Amino acid sequence: MIGRRSSLLVFLLLLAAGAQASEPVLSAPLPNRWIPQGELRLFATADETRIEVALHTRFLDRVLKAIAEKETANWGAHPDARRYLAALTAAREQLRAQPNRPSHETLLIEFIDARTGGVVRLSSAQLPDAAPLDAFAPGPDYLRRNMALILADRLDLSEAEARARIDAAQPDPHAD
Repeated sequence: MIGRRSSLLVFLLLLAAGAQASEPVLSAPLPNRWIPQGELRLFATADETRIEVALHTRFLDRVLKAIAEKETANWGAHPDARRYLAALTAAREQLRAQPNRPSHETLLIEFIDARTGGVVRLSSAQLPDAAPLDAFAPGPDYLRRNMALILADRLDLSEAEARARIDAAQPDPHAD
């Protein structure tokens, strides 16, 4: 009986740890709480740090245009920025091609900085199979700086302050 209780306790602790890991460390409406078009979320676990830009809007073209303008202003013709803009354009076209499009379209943009490498992934719940629309592996400098720039833009912080927020959200790898 004690063995069964111990197993149950371990299972419940693991379940609770998984639930906590899936909760965002920070979330904020996009572009603001008065005109929400989506949500910015920061997740941090021992294995990865992730910024999610979850868009749910009737004005997806306008939102993507604003993203493209900021990306170009921040990066110019940087190869990873061009790849990201191409991925946004391709994702938009795939969503536009869907029959019976809803009035509010969804697009999830994820910037994932993992121990094994980084990825930018675009997906949408609108699509029947919910497979990623696009994904690519940018350089780590582009990925980390872009994550900080996105957070800085939404929270009205400097790039350094945003980077510090991201770093502070990450769990201490030496903690028990």
